[in-house]
Amino acid sequence: IIDKLKKDTDGKKFEAKYMHALISNYEETAAAEDNVEVSLEYAVQMVHQDGFATLTAEQEKQVQYAFEDTTPKTGG
Repeated sequence: IIDKLKKDTDGKKFEAKYMHALISNYEETAAAEDNVEVSLEYAVQMVHQDGFATLTAEQEKQVQYAFEDTTPKTGG
């Protein structure tokens, strides 16, 4: 998992979590004219590891969005 909003002190790598997971259920559903919805169940094996990861310019473009809270932003 890469957090596109948090970079290292050099500003070159992104904060990341690395883990091994076992996917136990994967399902795609969509009506003919709707976007695909994906349902996924997984179990993380052992403990995730924190670190930093490098993304190429192409990989950065492929990341569609960064997570934001559902509460309204205030200030700056």
